[in-house]
Amino acid sequence: MNRKSKKRLRGIISTILSFLLAVLFTVGSVLVGLYIGFLNENRIIDGLNYKDYYSGVEENFYQNSKDITTPMGLPENVVDGIVDSETIYENIKDYVVAAVNGQTYVFATEDLKTKLEQNVRNYFTSQGWEITSEQEATIPQYTQMIADEYVSCVKVPFVEHFAAVKRIFQKILLIGIPAIAILSAIIIFMLVHMQKWKHRGVRYVVYSSFATMIMVAVPGIAALVSGFYKKINISTEYLYYALVKYISNGLWVFIYLAFVWFAISLALLFLIRFIKKYRN
Repeated sequence: MNRKSKKRLRGIISTILSFLLAVLFTVGSVLVGLYIGFLNENRIIDGLNYKDYYSGVEENFYQNSKDITTPMGLPENVVDGIVDSETIYENIKDYVVAAVNGQTYVFATEDLKTKLEQNVRNYFTSQGWEITSEQEATIPQYTQMIADEYVSCVKVPFVEHFAAVKRIFQKILLIGIPAIAILSAIIIFMLVHMQKWKHRGVRYVVYSSFATMIMVAVPGIAALVSGFYKKINISTEYLYYALVKYISNGLWVFIYLAFVWFAISLALLFLIRFIKKYRN
């Protein structure tokens, strides 16, 4: 095989290796992006913080509580003030963190039930009525119904499923990322040592990093521009805005990763310039 043929063959092999390296970089970036962008409790909480989610939950809880209260023969205002906005916020946040990490979160509703029971007793006192034994037995049942409704309202839908998905994904990352790192290192070593001049090997790595930047950025940009995820049909307005923001935040993680690959590509270009200058 003459020199020209060897050079052509080396170029073909280097191109194939560069393509494989880009695939490895892209797969690794997607795994990291999905984990950071969509399986992170902070992204969920950011979505909930976006637009009136907590006030929406509070309003929904009080409305449902009043719907439960009216058939009991009690005025709607007995549920007023039984839980404050700060408690709702803390309960939701702590629940999300626990659920995403596969932990069981127990809602403390004793204070709520105590306040509600006191409101009921104050109502009877204000009316000059004595509480009968039958009513005494009914009060704990009623306060428990309201407490159960509170727990139902503050639980964020679908979050409990994140724990199982996150555990599976962590196992994939535990094996996938080291494997990708090792294979990438081998390919980079081969690319650099196959070339007569080392900077040419680094140039193939630059091709891979630029390709990765494009493959990571384009789907995220396309999704953000098209806004297809905004067309999801969710009747509860505050949950809709939280979910849309959560998806948007996750997509932006891929844009940030693309910037990282852009920075890596620039750094490699400077390395090539340095190697060429050092060689000369």
